[in-house]
Amino acid sequence: MAAWPRRAAELVGKILRILAERKNVAVGREIPLKLETYPKRRQSVPNDLMKNKRRNGKGLRSLLAAVAVQVSAEPVIFYDGDLRSLPEDQGWIYRLEPPVRNQSRQVRVDGAFNLNTGRDLADRAGYFIRFPQMETHPQAPEILDRQRGYRIGFTLRILSERRAAPSQAGFSLIALSDDLLGIDLGFGAGEIFARTSELKRAEENRALPFRIDTQYADFEMDIRENEYRLSANGEEILAGSLQNYSDVGEPYTVPNLLFFGDNAESAGASVNLRRFWVDTEPSAPQPGEPKPLPPVKPEPPLAGDSIVFSVVKEESILSLSGTALGIAIQAQEEGSLSAAYSGTLQLLLADDRIQFQPPSQIDAQPSGEWEPKSEG
Repeated sequence: MAAWPRRAAELVGKILRILAERKNVAVGREIPLKLETYPKRRQSVPNDLMKNKRRNGKGLRSLLAAVAVQVSAEPVIFYDGDLRSLPEDQGWIYRLEPPVRNQSRQVRVDGAFNLNTGRDLADRAGYFIRFPQMETHPQAPEILDRQRGYRIGFTLRILSERRAAPSQAGFSLIALSDDLLGIDLGFGAGEIFARTSELKRAEENRALPFRIDTQYADFEMDIRENEYRLSANGEEILAGSLQNYSDVGEPYTVPNLLFFGDNAESAGASVNLRRFWVDTEPSAPQPGEPKPLPPVKPEPPLAGDSIVFSVVKEESILSLSGTALGIAIQAQEEGSLSAAYSGTLQLLLADDRIQFQPPSQIDAQPSGEWEPKSEG
């Protein structure tokens, strides 16, 4: 191979690597490449590329204009818990309401972060990708185009959640397109529901087929044209029409908005979020195609976790023995002094104690009828 074709091929390879680093692209879709003049102050362009462009500018421009590269935009990760930092450290805008004397707390946990707004249900806290008169997330998409479609994904665990009204939720996801049409979803430990344009509870709601207070779930929401579709762990669980919430006021008057956190005036939650990503160039959904899911790594319980224990009847037996007034207690029949128990225990873990919560209940199973009977 002559020096010039070989050198040109090397330069094309370098340009593709620069594109991959700057545009986060991968194999998938065909687009043409065109080389424009780089200002000399652009330090990211290799010097040998600049020299060859000046020396062979016309021929190189013609070559690159004819090259078609297989690329497609990949989802952009806006929060990655593996970086061991909070969302605001990764570009999100963290807002508290009220801004002072707010008892909400955020803290890093293993491979995620925890947001706890459950201490005072009137306190609100959450993360915005953009907000008026504040800096925008450096990777925020300029346009969330519902006609073209976009996807939002996040990995979530709701440790506990309380609310004073059924239309409130301790954790919410808000996605607004460039024309302000979008959706506000409320999450509890056992259900997800949409809100109407008046922030009332919409008809579309769904009891989750699995618990997300004891493990993480991978959620993915597809917004396209006038509808949204939400799936969890690869299973579609909720779908409906987009809403216009702009009459409510901020933050629903902010176009191209993404928010997650507690936006309720009378609810609170303790949640762990591991990852959040956005894809503004999704392919058309292909129904019926299974999606591979990453394995969920079990984690030890943390302070603030709500844990449910089941009492197994076959392994939970209490037996009576000993003496009464010097007389040995004897069984009337085999098993008459033993009783099996069943039920559930719901515990709330605190830093230095364990609290039993309703509806904890343990029932003894009758072992028979023995003398003396209740009627004497």
